[in-house]
Amino acid sequence: MKEHLRKVVQGRPEAAAALLRRRGVRVLHRFGDTLVVEGNTVSDPTGDVERATRAVAVEPLAVAPAELRDEDLALLAHRLRLSAGYRRAKERRPDVGEDWGVIFERM
Repeated sequence: MKEHLRKVVQGRPEAAAALLRRRGVRVLHRFGDTLVVEGNTVSDPTGDVERATRAVAVEPLAVAPAELRDEDLALLAHRLRLSAGYRRAKERRPDVGEDWGVIFERM
């Protein structure tokens, strides 16, 4: 199995993941607005996928083995959390600074 990344550029990651699933693409994981998907081809006759997401080349994942271990994913998640874009997104989220218990009660 080959994994590829798609960066969400329009809309919410949940909506983009649902769109990919409807197009027959298996979404394996989500890191913020980056989706790890199985395979690199997407049936996109309407262009909706291309408008909502774009393919991204990320060196740590590109060189990772096809069968990622839990510790490999943890390292990728750690590297993502260190990125400036991830930190900016965390600072802008609507529930920044709130207690997790309060956040979960609203769900």
